[in-house]
Amino acid sequence: MTQEQWRALLLSGDPCDKIHNGQVLHYTRRDPATGRYSDRLEWVRSACPWDRARSNEDWRHIEPPSFSNEDLLASVAAVERLVAGRIADLQR
Repeated sequence: MTQEQWRALLLSGDPCDKIHNGQVLHYTRRDPATGRYSDRLEWVRSACPWDRARSNEDWRHIEPPSFSNEDLLASVAAVERLVAGRIADLQR
């Protein structure tokens, strides 16, 4: 999950986007529709045992992000620097 996706969930008003006390996140490699297995975790659902209205029990497909060098540099450039100067200057 990217920082932008995490922030969107954090700011979301939908209670199903939150992780509540006692909530269970269920990940699986098995495709819920076909029963076939993947090499990695590809599906997730959540359950809030004490309030099902806060649950998202439908399986959602998850795809891990892949970033190029340019993507990573752009992501870093979008964040305000807390320390001025070049990294090389800080290592002296």
